[in-house]
Amino acid sequence: MALFAQETGKSFTKPNTGKYIGTLIDVVDLGLRTPKNPNPAFPSGPVHRVQVVWALTGSDGKVFEYSEAPPNKLGIGSGTFKSTRLYSIASGILQGPVPQPFGTFDIESLIGKSNELFIVKTGEGDNARSEIAGFLPVPPGIT
Repeated sequence: MALFAQETGKSFTKPNTGKYIGTLIDVVDLGLRTPKNPNPAFPSGPVHRVQVVWALTGSDGKVFEYSEAPPNKLGIGSGTFKSTRLYSIASGILQGPVPQPFGTFDIESLIGKSNELFIVKTGEGDNARSEIAGFLPVPPGIT
């Protein structure tokens, strides 16, 4: 039997710059993905990505979802190289370094952990983009 999705026509807005309480609710293995906007300075072949999804609570108390799809690579930056995005996310959630060896670290072990997230929104309209710029511990008294 075939399963068809309904079209919703719903437009998703990007979170505005600010602090949000976020709980990681899912990590999904997306497999190999071809970059939408490849950087000409790097090879543009398919990249293994994961989707990380947070439930965020805005200042108005409403809960919504926010997600990113970084490459599935853990690496600490050094010298001229910066840490991978997934390492930055994992170490931010843990509020410290990711346990090594990285090959044995289960990204799904982060599910259920909460942080105060600082999100930065850049651009307008169709060019708008929001990204987590920092992770803080959840303030006392907030769940």
